[in-house]
Amino acid sequence: MRKLLITLGTAIALLVLGSGPSFTQGGNTLTVAIQGDLGDLDPHVNQLILFKWIRLNVYNALTRYDENLQIVPDLAESWETSDTQHWTFTLRSGVLFHNGRTLTADDVQSSLQRAAASTSSLAARVQNIESIEVLSPTQVQVNLKTPSAAFLDDIVPITIVPQEAADTLSTNPVGTGPFRFVEAIPNDRIVLERYSDYFEPGVPQIDRLVLRVI
Repeated sequence: MRKLLITLGTAIALLVLGSGPSFTQGGNTLTVAIQGDLGDLDPHVNQLILFKWIRLNVYNALTRYDENLQIVPDLAESWETSDTQHWTFTLRSGVLFHNGRTLTADDVQSSLQRAAASTSSLAARVQNIESIEVLSPTQVQVNLKTPSAAFLDDIVPITIVPQEAADTLSTNPVGTGPFRFVEAIPNDRIVLERYSDYFEPGVPQIDRLVLRVI
Protein backbone atom coordinates (compact mmCIF):
# COMPACT_ATOMS: atom_id res chain seq x y z
CA MET A 1 0.00 0.00 0.00
CA ARG A 2 1.26 3.47 -0.86
CA LYS A 3 1.82 5.84 2.05
CA LEU A 4 1.87 9.65 2.10
CA LEU A 5 4.94 10.90 3.93
CA ILE A 6 4.58 14.40 5.37
CA THR A 7 7.73 16.32 6.33
CA LEU A 8 7.93 18.51 9.42
CA GLY A 9 7.83 21.61 7.24
CA THR A 10 4.71 20.39 5.48
CA ALA A 11 3.08 19.51 8.79
CA ILE A 12 3.71 23.04 10.07
CA ALA A 13 2.25 24.47 6.87
CA LEU A 14 -0.84 22.32 7.33
CA LEU A 15 -1.31 23.74 10.80
CA VAL A 16 -0.96 27.27 9.45
CA LEU A 17 -3.59 26.50 6.83
CA GLY A 18 -5.86 25.08 9.51
CA SER A 19 -6.10 21.74 7.74
CA GLY A 20 -4.72 18.53 9.18
CA PRO A 21 -4.25 15.18 7.44
CA SER A 22 -6.87 12.46 7.69
CA PHE A 23 -6.41 8.89 6.50
CA THR A 24 -9.84 7.47 7.24
CA GLN A 25 -12.10 6.23 4.46
CA GLY A 26 -14.93 8.58 3.52
CA GLY A 27 -15.48 12.18 2.51
CA ASN A 28 -12.01 13.44 3.39
CA THR A 29 -9.68 15.99 1.83
CA LEU A 30 -5.97 16.27 2.57
CA THR A 31 -4.47 19.69 1.89
CA VAL A 32 -0.70 19.83 1.55
CA ALA A 33 1.45 22.94 1.21
CA ILE A 34 4.08 22.87 -1.56
CA GLN A 35 6.87 25.41 -1.96
CA GLY A 36 6.19 26.42 -5.55
CA ASP A 37 4.11 25.96 -8.66
CA LEU A 38 4.76 22.75 -10.59
CA GLY A 39 4.29 24.27 -14.04
CA ASP A 40 4.42 21.65 -16.78
CA LEU A 41 2.59 18.49 -15.63
CA ASP A 42 4.11 16.16 -18.24
CA PRO A 43 5.93 13.41 -16.28
CA HIS A 44 8.55 12.96 -19.03
CA VAL A 45 9.36 16.69 -19.00
CA ASN A 46 9.08 18.06 -15.45
CA GLN A 47 12.30 17.60 -13.45
CA LEU A 48 11.30 19.42 -10.25
CA ILE A 49 11.76 17.48 -7.01
CA LEU A 50 8.27 18.68 -6.03
CA PHE A 51 6.84 16.86 -9.04
CA LYS A 52 6.89 13.65 -6.97
CA TRP A 53 3.45 14.75 -5.66
CA ILE A 54 2.09 14.24 -9.18
CA ARG A 55 4.28 11.32 -10.26
CA LEU A 56 3.53 9.16 -7.21
CA ASN A 57 -0.18 9.94 -7.02
CA VAL A 58 -1.34 10.27 -10.63
CA TYR A 59 1.02 7.84 -12.35
CA ASN A 60 2.57 4.40 -12.08
CA ALA A 61 5.72 2.87 -13.56
CA LEU A 62 6.68 -0.72 -14.23
CA THR A 63 8.54 -0.92 -10.91
CA ARG A 64 8.56 1.05 -7.66
CA TYR A 65 10.16 1.12 -4.21
CA ASP A 66 8.44 -0.31 -1.15
CA GLU A 67 8.76 1.15 2.36
CA ASN A 68 12.15 -0.58 2.72
CA LEU A 69 13.42 0.87 -0.59
CA GLN A 70 13.29 -2.55 -2.22
CA ILE A 71 12.21 -2.72 -5.86
CA VAL A 72 8.78 -4.32 -6.19
CA PRO A 73 6.20 -4.70 -8.99
CA ASP A 74 4.02 -1.75 -9.90
CA LEU A 75 2.35 -1.97 -13.33
CA ALA A 76 4.55 -4.95 -14.08
CA GLU A 77 3.14 -7.95 -12.26
CA SER A 78 6.40 -9.84 -12.82
CA TRP A 79 9.56 -9.88 -14.92
CA GLU A 80 12.15 -12.35 -16.18
CA THR A 81 15.75 -12.09 -17.33
CA SER A 82 18.48 -14.66 -17.80
CA ASP A 83 21.35 -12.30 -18.56
CA THR A 84 20.24 -8.83 -17.27
CA GLN A 85 20.29 -7.68 -20.91
CA HIS A 86 16.91 -8.96 -22.10
CA TRP A 87 13.99 -8.21 -19.76
CA THR A 88 10.47 -9.57 -20.26
CA PHE A 89 7.71 -7.82 -18.30
CA THR A 90 4.22 -9.20 -17.72
CA LEU A 91 1.71 -6.44 -16.96
CA ARG A 92 -1.08 -6.52 -14.41
CA SER A 93 -4.33 -7.36 -16.17
CA GLY A 94 -7.31 -5.02 -16.14
CA VAL A 95 -5.41 -1.84 -15.18
CA LEU A 96 -7.32 1.23 -16.38
CA PHE A 97 -6.03 4.66 -17.28
CA HIS A 98 -7.99 7.61 -15.89
CA ASN A 99 -9.59 8.03 -19.32
CA GLY A 100 -11.11 4.55 -18.96
CA ARG A 101 -8.88 2.69 -21.42
CA THR A 102 -7.08 -0.52 -20.47
CA LEU A 103 -3.29 -0.40 -20.14
CA THR A 104 -1.45 -2.42 -22.81
CA ALA A 105 2.14 -3.28 -23.68
CA ASP A 106 1.96 -0.71 -26.50
CA ASP A 107 1.67 2.03 -23.86
CA VAL A 108 4.78 0.72 -22.13
CA GLN A 109 6.70 0.70 -25.39
CA SER A 110 5.65 4.23 -26.35
CA SER A 111 6.27 5.62 -22.84
CA LEU A 112 9.80 4.24 -22.64
CA GLN A 113 10.54 5.56 -26.13
CA ARG A 114 9.03 8.94 -25.24
CA ALA A 115 11.17 9.20 -22.08
CA ALA A 116 14.29 8.26 -24.07
CA ALA A 117 13.56 11.01 -26.61
CA SER A 118 12.91 13.68 -23.97
CA THR A 119 15.35 16.42 -22.98
CA SER A 120 14.87 15.70 -19.27
CA SER A 121 17.21 13.76 -17.00
CA LEU A 122 14.97 10.71 -17.45
CA ALA A 123 16.52 10.10 -20.87
CA ALA A 124 19.79 9.05 -19.25
CA ARG A 125 17.99 6.30 -17.34
CA VAL A 126 16.82 4.58 -20.52
CA GLN A 127 19.69 5.37 -22.88
CA ASN A 128 20.89 1.77 -22.55
CA ILE A 129 17.74 0.45 -24.25
CA GLU A 130 18.45 -1.04 -27.68
CA SER A 131 14.90 -2.04 -28.61
CA ILE A 132 11.44 -2.71 -27.17
CA GLU A 133 9.29 -5.55 -28.47
CA VAL A 134 5.57 -5.96 -27.78
CA LEU A 135 5.04 -9.70 -27.37
CA SER A 136 1.33 -9.53 -26.52
CA PRO A 137 -1.12 -7.00 -25.06
CA THR A 138 0.24 -7.83 -21.59
CA GLN A 139 3.89 -8.68 -22.32
CA VAL A 140 6.77 -6.51 -23.46
CA GLN A 141 10.45 -7.32 -23.88
CA VAL A 142 13.11 -4.67 -23.35
CA ASN A 143 16.49 -5.39 -24.92
CA LEU A 144 19.47 -3.46 -23.58
CA LYS A 145 22.67 -2.53 -25.38
CA THR A 146 24.74 -3.95 -22.51
CA PRO A 147 23.76 -6.09 -19.49
CA SER A 148 22.56 -4.09 -16.49
CA ALA A 149 21.48 -5.44 -13.13
CA ALA A 150 20.39 -1.90 -12.23
CA PHE A 151 17.76 -1.66 -14.96
CA LEU A 152 14.80 -2.26 -12.62
CA ASP A 153 16.01 0.67 -10.53
CA ASP A 154 16.57 2.86 -13.60
CA ILE A 155 12.93 2.63 -14.68
CA VAL A 156 11.31 3.40 -11.31
CA PRO A 157 10.65 7.08 -12.29
CA ILE A 158 9.66 6.30 -15.89
CA THR A 159 5.89 6.68 -15.74
CA ILE A 160 3.57 4.93 -18.19
CA VAL A 161 1.11 7.17 -20.04
CA PRO A 162 -1.63 6.48 -22.60
CA GLN A 163 -0.41 7.12 -26.13
CA GLU A 164 -3.47 9.15 -27.11
CA ALA A 165 -2.99 11.62 -24.23
CA ALA A 166 0.71 12.32 -24.80
CA ASP A 167 0.17 15.68 -26.52
CA THR A 168 -1.89 17.16 -23.66
CA LEU A 169 -0.07 15.85 -20.58
CA SER A 170 1.46 19.26 -19.88
CA THR A 171 -1.92 20.59 -18.74
CA ASN A 172 -4.00 17.44 -18.30
CA PRO A 173 -2.04 14.52 -16.80
CA VAL A 174 -3.58 11.08 -17.38
CA GLY A 175 -2.17 8.03 -15.64
CA THR A 176 -3.18 4.88 -13.79
CA GLY A 177 -2.43 6.12 -10.26
CA PRO A 178 -4.59 6.24 -7.12
CA PHE A 179 -5.62 9.85 -7.83
CA ARG A 180 -6.87 11.42 -11.05
CA PHE A 181 -6.21 15.02 -12.06
CA VAL A 182 -9.09 17.49 -11.59
CA GLU A 183 -7.68 20.98 -12.08
CA ALA A 184 -4.60 23.17 -11.78
CA ILE A 185 -4.79 26.87 -10.96
CA PRO A 186 -1.33 28.42 -11.58
CA ASN A 187 0.45 29.58 -8.42
CA ASP A 188 -2.55 28.58 -6.33
CA ARG A 189 -3.49 24.88 -6.24
CA ILE A 190 -3.62 21.50 -7.92
CA VAL A 191 -6.62 19.31 -7.12
CA LEU A 192 -6.53 15.51 -7.37
CA GLU A 193 -9.45 13.18 -6.76
CA ARG A 194 -9.61 9.54 -5.66
CA TYR A 195 -9.65 7.17 -8.63
CA SER A 196 -12.29 4.56 -7.83
CA ASP A 197 -10.94 2.07 -10.41
CA TYR A 198 -7.39 1.99 -9.04
CA PHE A 199 -5.98 -1.54 -9.13
CA GLU A 200 -4.85 -1.68 -5.46
CA PRO A 201 -7.89 -2.41 -3.24
CA GLY A 202 -8.48 0.14 -0.48
CA VAL A 203 -6.10 2.71 -1.94
CA PRO A 204 -6.22 5.65 -1.57
CA GLN A 205 -7.89 6.22 1.79
CA ILE A 206 -8.84 9.85 1.18
CA ASP A 207 -11.16 11.33 -1.44
CA ARG A 208 -9.30 14.47 -2.48
CA LEU A 209 -5.73 15.68 -2.38
CA VAL A 210 -5.19 19.43 -2.70
CA LEU A 211 -1.67 20.76 -3.30
CA ARG A 212 -1.59 24.40 -2.20
CA VAL A 213 1.21 26.66 -3.41
CA ILE A 214 2.46 28.53 -0.35
